[in-house]
Amino acid sequence: MNPELATRLARLETDLRKSALDRAALFWLNVFAEQASGNGYVRSDHWVEHGLAAAEDVPGLDAANLSPRRDLITRYDLFRFVRLKDDAAFTGDALADLDWQRKYRVSLLPEFAWDLSELRIWAAERWSELGGVDPQFAALEAVLERYLALALPPRSYLLEILHDAQAIFGGWLPRPVVERVAAALNIPQAEVYGVTEFYEMFNTEPVGRKIVRVCQDASCGVAGADALLAGLCRHLNIRPGETTADGRTTVEAVRCLGLCDRAPAALVNHARYAPSDPAAPRMLLDGPPVIPKLRVGGLVKLALSNVGVVDATSLEEYRAQGGLAAMRKALHSMTPGQAMQAVKDSKLVGRGGAAFPTGLKWQFAADNPQPRFVICNADESEPGAFKDRVLMDGDPFRVVEGLMLACYAVEAERAFIYVRGEHRRGYERFSNAVQCLEQAGWLGDNIQGRGWRLHIEVRRGAGA
Repeated sequence: MNPELATRLARLETDLRKSALDRAALFWLNVFAEQASGNGYVRSDHWVEHGLAAAEDVPGLDAANLSPRRDLITRYDLFRFVRLKDDAAFTGDALADLDWQRKYRVSLLPEFAWDLSELRIWAAERWSELGGVDPQFAALEAVLERYLALALPPRSYLLEILHDAQAIFGGWLPRPVVERVAAALNIPQAEVYGVTEFYEMFNTEPVGRKIVRVCQDASCGVAGADALLAGLCRHLNIRPGETTADGRTTVEAVRCLGLCDRAPAALVNHARYAPSDPAAPRMLLDGPPVIPKLRVGGLVKLALSNVGVVDATSLEEYRAQGGLAAMRKALHSMTPGQAMQAVKDSKLVGRGGAAFPTGLKWQFAADNPQPRFVICNADESEPGAFKDRVLMDGDPFRVVEGLMLACYAVEAERAFIYVRGEHRRGYERFSNAVQCLEQAGWLGDNIQGRGWRLHIEVRRGAGA
């Protein structure tokens, strides 16, 4: 290889390894070397067409972005462009002013013309080592493969996929990620962007590695949330909604976090700092999460009787307190209709305020044709409301058992638990509960050998 060409390629490789050059530039060099191998040049429009087609097999490669191709052409002095219209030739600094609407013959500089075959080998080797599928996009592909193999329509998993993708890509969703997700689910990119814009916890711009969300709703406001937020921003020298210059921390003012009993409340990523000390905002950056002892007052505990008493992650402890007895009774000695009648006879009503009869609500569901689904809405985003969070955190198995009973009564074979994005602990507790029940034979196919099947999925919100 010409020594000068080797020197310029070495500089290009160094920039790639230092991430000073997008790997898409190496992709375009590799495409050029392959397409120009016949007669020493390739037409610029053909180069682009072949590249865009080849990029479809490289997840995460933003081939439509002109910048990497422009950097390849202008920074390393490798190419000669000859305009088809008038045979005007462009090299060196003149390449920066090319009219990309024109068509050109693209070749290596004349002094490198005999090195095209060696360039092709060099580019292929470097692409194999430094290019290919980015590790983050390889992880994204694994996520997509997992969800696409599930039973429901792929579109229904969009929120979960975006959550997993955002975790892979450091807290935000770059444009190629949105494009790849849309293509995999066969939905318009605009629909994916619509979801990312609607949900506050999805980010389409880079954010800090640590995101501090400070509640600004009524309970927290009375307890000093304004002072907490102001002190934190003053310490970091940023305003709410901004990220520190070093990219470490983003601060956001948010609405109710459902931690009203622990005001003023904040989330640092998904960890709870509640209550926080308005006089010590640095604790949100340097201190451990605040984990107060969970205590439930009152003379009689019914729905909350297990909270603070049993290990919320242990199915064995839940069963030791009488857990699954109701489900066992229904499954072994009652028909679905009898189970529903028992709920009607109990006069059980909803606890959200309207006091609608639960048995009547179940009857409405059962009167509909199959397939039937039951949804447990664990969003609870009303300011001042946190009773459901206490149940999710402290007694998730009881909530899931209630959901199972509802499914049995209305003869539903699939159910969903929707947890608001701010309640990460509740999401984890429900996910663990479902997994434990599956392993114990209480969820799945032919439950307890009784011929009944039920599958439950736990889904996350994202700060609606």
